[in-house]
Amino acid sequence: MDLDGKTVVVVGLAQTGIAVAKFCAKRGARVVVADGKPADQLADQMKLLEGVPVRFCLGGMDLTTFLAAELIVMSPGVPSQAETRAAAAQGIEVVAEIELAYRFLHPEATLLAITGTNGKSTTTALTGKLCEASGRPTFCGGNLGNMPLIDAVDHPANVPGGLVVAEVAAFMLENCTTFRAKTGVLTNITEDHLDRFGTMERYADMKGRIWDYQRPDDLAIANAADPWVMQETRGIPSQLYTFDSRKGATAERGAFLDGKEIVLRMPGEERYPVDELVIVGNHNMENAMCAYIATRGIGIPRDAVRAGARAYRPLPHRMELVGDKDNIYFYDDSKGTNVASVAASVRGFPRPLVLIAGGVDK
Repeated sequence: MDLDGKTVVVVGLAQTGIAVAKFCAKRGARVVVADGKPADQLADQMKLLEGVPVRFCLGGMDLTTFLAAELIVMSPGVPSQAETRAAAAQGIEVVAEIELAYRFLHPEATLLAITGTNGKSTTTALTGKLCEASGRPTFCGGNLGNMPLIDAVDHPANVPGGLVVAEVAAFMLENCTTFRAKTGVLTNITEDHLDRFGTMERYADMKGRIWDYQRPDDLAIANAADPWVMQETRGIPSQLYTFDSRKGATAERGAFLDGKEIVLRMPGEERYPVDELVIVGNHNMENAMCAYIATRGIGIPRDAVRAGARAYRPLPHRMELVGDKDNIYFYDDSKGTNVASVAASVRGFPRPLVLIAGGVDK
């Protein structure tokens, strides 16, 4: 894809928008950054683009600017606007940041994409750690941390044999038309972001798009215990692998729990001791199953998977032990921003607990 000389409108002046603006300007595009907030609320963000040849359209969305674009790139936190819909109706391409990034990834690099209402960050970080343990160049980011997927393009992992591991939120899949993950993981689907998507059906469909452009030799990894997830597997073009943490569950192709071991059938059977992991709770066993299937499915050696699992440490604010006093342990789980996430964390504790919770209904 050639951006040289093209007029590109980047919608949203936050972390992803800034990264996309720099990326496009570096490749010779005429970049306009649009944001509904006024300039005085975006001074810090604008400073990050000092010296970068971009023009700003702030304090409102100017239809003329959008209709003059040759490409519009949406930041994940920005919903569809009347102006972007009008541009699309005129044949101007509107894409997500991950779609733009995908078009610049080396065709022989392996992309692993992980989505789901809950567990996607832990699954992404753990998968990245297992990939790193293999010794192959690895990028781990997307919706995780401070590494938008567009940063993978100039990363050492964007080479033949490189591994690109990306957390992908539902927002990010909205404007994708070719985005294809060699391995696509859907951890679960529970009520969330209905303020944006309106219905569970639309939200679930957006999550299921992670598999839309896969091919028969690609892997789809799905939660067998989640009816919303399994509904999205209908008609997918790729090979389906499932995981199931319910007592007594098995899988012909995928992963399940057997006592204190995670069992993989890929085919052939492999067993991974649960006590090699520092993360706790049934929901984290599901995250580990996803990571094990994903990495073994692309040929990461078993020894590397086990070494990576032993080296992994939990992400901040996700069941993070932050202190203890008088045999009372304090955990920070502030990334639990919906009911299902909090319930999964509570169920993961083997001892009595006091829950301090709050927030808003999404």
